[in-house]
Amino acid sequence: MCYAFHNNDTIESIVGCASPLGVSSGMHRRRDWNWLISIGFAVVLSLFFISPVTAVAWASSGVSAQAPLDGDGARAADASGRPVFRLGPEDVIEVGVWKHPDLEQEVLVRPDGVIGLKLIGEVAAGGLTLKQLQEYLTTRYRYYVPEAEVSVTLKEMNSFKVYVLGSVNSPGEFKVGSRLSLLQALALAGGFTPYADERHIKVYTEREGREVILDFDFKLVTKGQAHDLFLSPGDRVIVP
Repeated sequence: MCYAFHNNDTIESIVGCASPLGVSSGMHRRRDWNWLISIGFAVVLSLFFISPVTAVAWASSGVSAQAPLDGDGARAADASGRPVFRLGPEDVIEVGVWKHPDLEQEVLVRPDGVIGLKLIGEVAAGGLTLKQLQEYLTTRYRYYVPEAEVSVTLKEMNSFKVYVLGSVNSPGEFKVGSRLSLLQALALAGGFTPYADERHIKVYTEREGREVILDFDFKLVTKGQAHDLFLSPGDRVIVP
């Protein structure tokens, strides 16, 4: 049975024939088209709003899309985004116990990350922050000195080494005594050679035990459109 339906609100007519189930084929076609139009509209909106925002976020941070977030690994960052300093080989620290000058000593972190201390013996200090080591030593010393108050002071930071290679005037290894940014590392390396690709610098670093490649655009940073990066010990900077 065929029929005609007129909708005064939408000013449209639908003509169709009843199927054996009593449903109009014309109505089916109408619903199918509405469904397809809705899906297509949703896809267009998602591409319009989501993709640009994601792209801008990646571009402004200068970080590769594959880069995982910092965690509690050896290269974790603090609240300001700067890498947290952790003890490494060749660092020199001073350990003291309040009211016990006989326990005060200056020690070198060995290549295996271990230090030797009076009374408590060897301690694995490599990879720890100064605060973590201080808290651990306080617990250890209190087995022998009740209510011991331990201090840990960094005397020499020798483990902080970074490498700048590629199209720079003085490539090589750089040992620094303080926190270092990528712009500072490039300055130590003597700046760029005439044909350096300043927009596609790569930083090979470590996050949670995995190697990660960070992208750095020198042009964007100098224009104030992106942030400088703080390096971690052992980072390699490659200027193509």
